[in-house]
Amino acid sequence: MSLLDLATALVVQRRTILGCLFAGLLLASGYAWLKPPSYSATATLIMRDNANAGVSGLALQSLAQSTLIKQPLAASLQQAGLLNAEALEGVYSVSFSAKDGQLQLTVRLPQAAQAQRYANQVQQEVLLQTKARGLSATSNDIIKLRQVQTQNLARPSTSGFVALPAGDRQLIDSFAQINAKLALNGIMRSSNTQDTQQMQDELALFARSVARQHTGSSQFATYFQHSYQQALASLLDNQIQLLEQQQQREILALEAPLPQKQDKPGHSLILMLGALGGLFCGVLLALTRHALLTSRANPANRERWEALHRAWRS
Repeated sequence: MSLLDLATALVVQRRTILGCLFAGLLLASGYAWLKPPSYSATATLIMRDNANAGVSGLALQSLAQSTLIKQPLAASLQQAGLLNAEALEGVYSVSFSAKDGQLQLTVRLPQAAQAQRYANQVQQEVLLQTKARGLSATSNDIIKLRQVQTQNLARPSTSGFVALPAGDRQLIDSFAQINAKLALNGIMRSSNTQDTQQMQDELALFARSVARQHTGSSQFATYFQHSYQQALASLLDNQIQLLEQQQQREILALEAPLPQKQDKPGHSLILMLGALGGLFCGVLLALTRHALLTSRANPANRERWEALHRAWRS
């Protein structure tokens, strides 16, 4: 069949082609109208992984896909009437790129503002669980220092130290400051909480014994204990602040922007695909009909068509 024959066949069967095109557009319009809207909001966490205090992206990905994150999200969505089943497939997804260290948390919901809010909510929950679970060396140090900070809260009263000479108090304060720094260095180096507490107690006991020998009075040792605890508390506060600042630099959190467009395929793309599908079916049907009509008009094929007709009626 030549191109001229093809063009002639398409012109003759133009009604068939236009009918299929219209049917495709009609079906696509119905699907686009019935298809519920969907917006995807993506919050991003960028890891700065290093050997000392970095956060592993794979560990963070496992956390984001765990029930610690999924269960609260599912419960919140169900309470808001946005999730019928417990499965979050199609609603919440996690992807990690090892090349640039980006963890993307995507929430897909019917409204753009809802998708943005829940994506940022998941991001904050992942960050909280990262700190609480100690997924980095910095997080572990902060947890360890907070435990020591809690144990160091009980401090003796200062009412009985007024009578001490200023020179003696200054000497004991200096000695307590040195011991507090030594204790903090030991806490940072130790990975065992019991070893840390034992070392801290041994330093305090040693310092009290030295104070008794130097002054010959238990009041000096008691004042040393008070000064030591205050010095250690101040050092702990400063160290925790520094580690928290370092922890903020380990993970860069980019909140999810408000989605401006619906998820693909959009209405225009659905209509275009429907038109192309209808046009393709129309052309295929037109060529098929033209081939059948041409074959029936050929005298050489008359006997075959009659045989086919008799076989159909038998």
